[in-house]
Amino acid sequence: SITFITDLGGSATTLNDKAVMTENNGVFTMLIRKGDAIPGITDSADPNFSGKVFSTPSTTNAVRTSGGLYAFEGIFMNADGSSVTSPAPSTYIGVRKPDGTMVTVCRQPDPVPGLAGWTFDSLAGSTSLCASANGVVVFNANISNAGAGQAGNALMAWDAVSGLRILAKGGTTIGDTNFTGTPVNQISLIGSTGNNGNGSGTGFSDNGWLVIRVGDTGGGLYAIARIQLEPGVACVADIDGSGTVDGGDLASVLAGWGSASPDLDGDGVVGGSDLAAVLAGWGPCN
Repeated sequence: SITFITDLGGSATTLNDKAVMTENNGVFTMLIRKGDAIPGITDSADPNFSGKVFSTPSTTNAVRTSGGLYAFEGIFMNADGSSVTSPAPSTYIGVRKPDGTMVTVCRQPDPVPGLAGWTFDSLAGSTSLCASANGVVVFNANISNAGAGQAGNALMAWDAVSGLRILAKGGTTIGDTNFTGTPVNQISLIGSTGNNGNGSGTGFSDNGWLVIRVGDTGGGLYAIARIQLEPGVACVADIDGSGTVDGGDLASVLAGWGSASPDLDGDGVVGGSDLAAVLAGWGPCN
């Protein structure tokens, strides 16, 4: 299959005249279209995001894996088509899962997980986005701590179960020392945004090996490192894929009672044992 960005004609207007498409043996599928609602942005209570809709992906930082996951740097706009003007945030990292579910991984200027006081800067043009066939997405983002007047970068990973997490960080005040023995201020993804024939980043293999280059430019110390990244193990009872077994999953079992789906124990019918599985797994997935 191939993935491409296209202008749309016919009845399309300036509010919906661009789309990301795939083609496979003559069958075209629309992945995301200008004007689409974005989970975590369109429906956000924060006035910086509320009511905003999808505008366009970055043309240089997007990847679709062999398993059908599409990860991209996205730009959003006001619902009337006007641009979100500076200094308001306008960029995010998004994922379209193979089943069509859209996920907002992070937004400019969300807090950086595990790094108190730090937030994401613009997420367009600097992330070197890549992904593996096992569903892990990796990107390298510029970050800042406005209160302390500091800047740096963070290598981030995301998958549908484990969520967003930090792998490594660089900067004069926060740089990791486990690569060179001194604080690194440079982190690069090998291969940048180049993709291999299967869709994953050239520095990120489909079996989860990520290769990075790190450096302490002041001390002249550099290293090549690799990190094994596996996605979290999904809970069988997490029917809606939220990462938590909760009321939504319970409602799915009750709604499907007596039918063939969602059949958690494989006996062909939704019944008491499926309800017991939901209750036993209640809470966050491990």
